[in-house]
Amino acid sequence: GQGLLLWVQPDATKAVGQAHELLFSRWNGMNWSNPGKVTDDNLIDLQPQVQWANDGKAVAVWERYQASLTATTPLTNALLQKTEIATAHYDPTTGLWSPVTLLTENLALDMAPTLARNRAGQLIAVWRQNAAGRLQGDAAHPDQISAAFYDQGWQTSSLAVKEIPGLMELAVGYGNNSALVVYSQPLSAANGVTPTVELFSSRWNGSAWSAPTPVTNNSGVDQHSPQLVYNQANEPILVWLAGSQLQLRNLSTGVTAPALALPPTVSGVSGFTLVQDQAGNLATVFTAQNYPYQLYLTYYDEAHKLWSNPTPLADHTSVARDLSAAMDATGRLLLGYALTEVASNDDISATVIQSRIHRFAVEPGTQYMLAVD
Repeated sequence: GQGLLLWVQPDATKAVGQAHELLFSRWNGMNWSNPGKVTDDNLIDLQPQVQWANDGKAVAVWERYQASLTATTPLTNALLQKTEIATAHYDPTTGLWSPVTLLTENLALDMAPTLARNRAGQLIAVWRQNAAGRLQGDAAHPDQISAAFYDQGWQTSSLAVKEIPGLMELAVGYGNNSALVVYSQPLSAANGVTPTVELFSSRWNGSAWSAPTPVTNNSGVDQHSPQLVYNQANEPILVWLAGSQLQLRNLSTGVTAPALALPPTVSGVSGFTLVQDQAGNLATVFTAQNYPYQLYLTYYDEAHKLWSNPTPLADHTSVARDLSAAMDATGRLLLGYALTEVASNDDISATVIQSRIHRFAVEPGTQYMLAVD
């Protein structure tokens, strides 16, 4: 019944380049706590992920620059090679975070970690690594996918996929003695002219990672926003966007659910997030660029193998972004996101922007459910 939300927030008392800290708020089933600090130093911390583990603690991973920067520090590949994956755990009995430790200490850019939990409470973290310090890999400076497992403590990290000439997005799912990573990369289309973004997967069988295999190939449309969960039968379920269609495929059986075509009013999807309840039903939450950036929700009914149409989730006149979602044991959907209020004055052509963290819960069985006859 506990929840934990992490976000990045600059400390106004610190110098530019040294102010980005991690903050958190705890959900006790009824209310969110006042924000507290996870980090407090002169290093930049970014892109946190957090999951509850089988030891009763919440485990976080994130990007951490192992150098103190200034406002004029040039962004070089050598500097980016000092980006590591950091971790800390939260003890709910004391309400305290452990000291920060590192999962990586190398001369490579380690970034964009993502975290998954299996039903036994074991965790896996995967992240993108580029030895040359490139923000975007290519054939001469390829990306790699690194992975580390957590079972009452972190195990030594290892390479899951090597030599990717341009990794774009990365997702991970964790089952019983099995894990899967799905990632996207651009490929030349069949006509050899227009590249498309395609999906690939690699499976961990309990001892080793498999060679990557195509999930999609020469599809003609970009495949993006992959998300993974394992169902009750220990099968990986992949959900992604193929152009403007929402797709679902069981990667063990190969069974594909009917696609959901997003309406023209729902375009420019970002922040695509997938969660699963204990019955195997799925929910996706995302933002779309029909002004203002609106939050949308779709449900997948496992019994009927059908998606609901996208439903606006909150009526904001502001820009919603950086979305995160989780499902509790009662089927309640918890959301956290940044909400930027925009106020315009035509007389002076000025725009005032104010951001804040927004947190709320969607109760099950109320207005966001799909009924199929």
